[in-house]
Amino acid sequence: MKTKFIAAIATIAFFPIAGFAQPSPPPPPVPPTGPPDRHEKMPKVPVTFLGVETSEVPGVVSEQLGLPKGFGLVVDYVVPDGPAAAAGVQQNDIIKMLNDQILIDPNQL
Repeated sequence: MKTKFIAAIATIAFFPIAGFAQPSPPPPPVPPTGPPDRHEKMPKVPVTFLGVETSEVPGVVSEQLGLPKGFGLVVDYVVPDGPAAAAGVQQNDIIKMLNDQILIDPNQL
């Protein structure tokens, strides 16, 4: 009976210590062997490249030129030797339409 009592006390005394024991950390993830080859799996879609970066026309410039608010885009940058440069587009030009589409948002290009 004395042995069972001592075993019970020992179990109760060491139980909280077992609760604080740290499990071994998980192994680090295995790094990928290389980038996935997504280009071969995805269908090829033609993309239009104009070679310009644009932004909205500032309000002051719109007023000076008599443009409606939010109409047109200002050319911020032209890629050298790009299609826009070959067409004669220059920095600070204002593009109002492209293929009969009114331009109001830089994402349209």
